[in-house]
Amino acid sequence: VMDNPAPFACFEKFGESTLDIVLRCYLESLDERLQTINDLHTSIDREFKKAGIEIAFPQRDIHLRTTAQPVPSEGPAN
Repeated sequence: VMDNPAPFACFEKFGESTLDIVLRCYLESLDERLQTINDLHTSIDREFKKAGIEIAFPQRDIHLRTTAQPVPSEGPAN
């Protein structure tokens, strides 16, 4: 990640139950782009954990419908 221009974070938008913050940084070459993204994400996750910051993931409700046919409790019978 280059020092000039310096990396910066900005509050981009309100998401679905989130505050979306974007980290912008520049590389001298795109050859290491994927590895740099991985390294940044890993570092952010580690620092959040150290600081006690927990990422809230969306919760989903699943509604199961009953059928007229019984659902087998094991694999198919032979």
